[in-house]
Amino acid sequence: MKKINLILKSCFTVCSSVFFFALTGCFPVLDLEPRDTSDLSVRELIRKQNNKTDADRKWRKADSYYMRLKVTLTGKETKDYFGSEIWYQHPKCFKLATSKNGSREKELIYNDGRIWSVNCRTNHSIELKSDSLEYALFTNTVRMGTPYMDYTDIFRRISVDTFTENGVRYYRMICRSDDTRTSPYIFYYNGKTFLQEKMETVKYISESGASVLYTSKVEEYTTIDGIILPAKTIVESGGVTQVSQLEEIILNKVYPESFFLPPVPFTHKVSSGVPQGNSKKETENKVNKNTEKHTKGKEI
Repeated sequence: MKKINLILKSCFTVCSSVFFFALTGCFPVLDLEPRDTSDLSVRELIRKQNNKTDADRKWRKADSYYMRLKVTLTGKETKDYFGSEIWYQHPKCFKLATSKNGSREKELIYNDGRIWSVNCRTNHSIELKSDSLEYALFTNTVRMGTPYMDYTDIFRRISVDTFTENGVRYYRMICRSDDTRTSPYIFYYNGKTFLQEKMETVKYISESGASVLYTSKVEEYTTIDGIILPAKTIVESGGVTQVSQLEEIILNKVYPESFFLPPVPFTHKVSSGVPQGNSKKETENKVNKNTEKHTKGKEI
């Protein structure tokens, strides 16, 4: 199987949207104070990052991808193991599945503006309301996981500044969306390699505004087929440490349309217009006979 990169618009933060962290008891605050003026514009910084990680544009031209991650969550007294799988298909289909200890737990499915949350244990699904916080957060996740989109397609306002820390120059990109309920995302890039090293945001856990600070750091990068991709990230949030490791990425595999739709519960009945158990030919014959009865003696 040919493996390829996700280019880290949100390579390892995508799967975190289905994990809920413990509350810290305070309201986290991001550092949004201006730093030094950047010598690069937003477009120039994005171009340098893309050229570094995806010089041949294999990712940005992809029609679909599949990604599999291994996730370990460690709290003060607990340790859990998750699997996370992500599918994307051009232009507007996206699916995120989470499993725990090898058993599929939940799916979030996006299809052309509609989002379903699926409980895989009961095979029950609900469609998210377009004005809900969960809908807004997952829509951001989908956009950041869409290959042909860059930050300027996803966020309403973007600013770039720079600073030096331990002798290393960094570029800081602050991205804000249209939805005021969602926090800004802050991305930190190494000024020499132009690889992303850290991302910060605030994760909102409920409509009431409960939130935790979310910090994601790329610990390891790897190169596959000439493309640079993050192999391991560590997330700190609400007293929980999440370690995500990339296991597999496949590009340009075609998925059926039904793959990006919620499952049909076993309680659903076959439509009364098509009697259950009849073949297509038998059904057509019955329809034709009924039509003859109703039209006999009338002008057509």
